[in-house]
Amino acid sequence: MKKKFNRSTAVILAVLTMALSVIGAIAATVYIYDGFSYTMMSDNYISICGWDDHLDALTIPAQLDGSYIMEIADLGLRNDTYITSVDFSSAYYLTRIGKLAFKGCTGIAGKVSIPNRITEVGDSAFQDCSSITSLEYYASSQIIPIQCFYNCSSLESVIITDGVSSIEKLAFANCIQLSYVRIPANVTYIAPSAFNGDDHLVIYCYTDSYAHQYAENKGITYVLLDAPEPTEPPTEPPTEPPTEPEPEGYLLGDTDDNGDVEVVDATWLQRYIALMNIGVIEDTVMQGDVDGDGDPSIVDAAFIMRYCVGIETPFDIGEFVELP
Repeated sequence: MKKKFNRSTAVILAVLTMALSVIGAIAATVYIYDGFSYTMMSDNYISICGWDDHLDALTIPAQLDGSYIMEIADLGLRNDTYITSVDFSSAYYLTRIGKLAFKGCTGIAGKVSIPNRITEVGDSAFQDCSSITSLEYYASSQIIPIQCFYNCSSLESVIITDGVSSIEKLAFANCIQLSYVRIPANVTYIAPSAFNGDDHLVIYCYTDSYAHQYAENKGITYVLLDAPEPTEPPTEPPTEPPTEPEPEGYLLGDTDDNGDVEVVDATWLQRYIALMNIGVIEDTVMQGDVDGDGDPSIVDAAFIMRYCVGIETPFDIGEFVELP
């Protein structure tokens, strides 16, 4: 048996329905200020949900019309191809970039830097932003979500900072120009498909980190950031240049071959002449032939004596004679 509503019950339901409709209408109210479209999140915080298409360089301010910008709404700026760059540096209260927020913004070119004030980035937030060339992901969101930068076909370099611990599936897939990704050691998960289609990829990572093992397992080229700097190859100690061999020879008049011409040299020569060979080295006696006649004689001994007492002689006594 169906229960019947009386007239008063119907009136109450009608009033509740109208109240809920009014509340819904208020919640969905879109305001426009300084080129931005936004909705109120609370009395002091707002969500950006649009922007004038006739502008190009987008700078997200800290506040609009006295309220603080807290988020870029889901789908907020999707397919806005007029945006040529986006700057978050002045968005001091921005903590969230919603799902698909910038998807298809193909005009955003150059570098995009996401500050560490951002604690949440939604799925596919920058998907198909085909003109971005470099990314600095400083966000403290812990997760780079599904397809966040999927098909960013001009993206060449990515720096990921310590706030991130997980890179989800297809996050950077089909970024066909991507050749440099720096991944911190505290990333503990990278989805198998995170870099699908990135044929030029080189991962810069730390020894034994998850990124290091991921690169090895996937056959991706990697560079270890904490590898010791290459040292200069050892060099041979400098060698002394080859020296010319000293010429063989003797001092003219040095009959005892001690490297000096002295009175004893004349004495040895005299002993040799007198056949008193005690102490005389016959092999060096010829060094006493100062007059060069081929016969060591008493005359040679006399010239040696003169040399030793400082009397000038006509021969080069004491000079080096080089052997042929």
